[in-house]
Amino acid sequence: MTDDEIKQQFIRLSPDGSALQVETISWNGHEPHGKWITVAKIPQGSTQGDVDSQINQVLADSKYFARCQKCQELNPGGWMHDDTICQSCAVEHLGVVY
Repeated sequence: MTDDEIKQQFIRLSPDGSALQVETISWNGHEPHGKWITVAKIPQGSTQGDVDSQINQVLADSKYFARCQKCQELNPGGWMHDDTICQSCAVEHLGVVY
């Protein structure tokens, strides 16, 4: 996924627009489960630039996203095999079976 696709799929404003939320991915066996969590408050009167800045800070936060060292794609933490390689590359390059 591109960085823009990651933003569209995994980051949103709360329904009332007061908070920035990230969808985290956890696994129950072979089933992924997404959960939206609030990661930042958006002060009233914030500009789109302020919101974009907050989004970029979240994208750079290793608690939520990481860039695979093999394919260079940004992934949610739940799609990473470990801190350096995504699940897809782990399957392709390391022979990992999920």
